[in-house]
Amino acid sequence: MPTTQASTTTFPDHRIFGFDSRGQLRANLHNGPDSHAPGALYSWTCAPTSGQLADKLAAFWEQEISAEEFEVLEQLEAANAEFELDCDECAATGVDPGGLSEHEPEECRVCHGAKRVGFATIYAARVAA
Repeated sequence: MPTTQASTTTFPDHRIFGFDSRGQLRANLHNGPDSHAPGALYSWTCAPTSGQLADKLAAFWEQEISAEEFEVLEQLEAANAEFELDCDECAATGVDPGGLSEHEPEECRVCHGAKRVGFATIYAARVAA
């Protein structure tokens, strides 16, 4: 039977949740405080949804997610969503404010006449300056 990281050690691990560079949920797996190398990152896993990440941790690392951790994952997942706002360029009219003709208005160059602009919040890794 193959062994996993969790079955080869008796030290309690801790996890840090965040996002990878593609916007997927990520769990960093660190050694627990009683380990030979406390706090050291020994692995990570990524998944597009909180349920899939929980399943991966349970299947590959024998680490169940607590209710509190699952709630945090769901909040992270919700924060990494798309949303729409009224277009600032045309004041949500859909018409180019700098157009030359009043009788034949051009569509807004930002929202293309939709009056709303979509945004996606993707938390990527920070790059040190």
